[in-house]
Amino acid sequence: MLRKGLIILLLLVLAEVSLLIYIGRLIGPLSTFLLLIISALFGLWTVKRQGLSILQEIRFDLNNRVMPGAALLDGLCLVFGGFLLVVPGFLTDIAGLLILIPRVRSRAVGWISAWIKDRISRGSLTFFTSYRRKR
Repeated sequence: MLRKGLIILLLLVLAEVSLLIYIGRLIGPLSTFLLLIISALFGLWTVKRQGLSILQEIRFDLNNRVMPGAALLDGLCLVFGGFLLVVPGFLTDIAGLLILIPRVRSRAVGWISAWIKDRISRGSLTFFTSYRRKR
């Protein structure tokens, strides 16, 4: 499993570098660099803007004594999308932009929650907490 992950990561890096070189030749290195900077700033701005609304949703759920599972997964996807936008490269930027779209992100949250429920029901996923009950 680790070997497959490393191979995928290496292929992603090679694809990113190849695409950066190709786009750099098309529009020039300075324009390519500026485009990467703009996408990173846009990603940070979007994560901040959408993150505040997700944080309010989490607070609302906690105030109503409801476990904010979907909101937490939504926030996790949002942070991951922002991270992908900050990482230099156009493929990661495209993936990050897709994750920042609310409809795409809600689909991803649905897939992740179904995967977690499946793993828990099969007993292959365990959660550990540091909560200790006072005696």
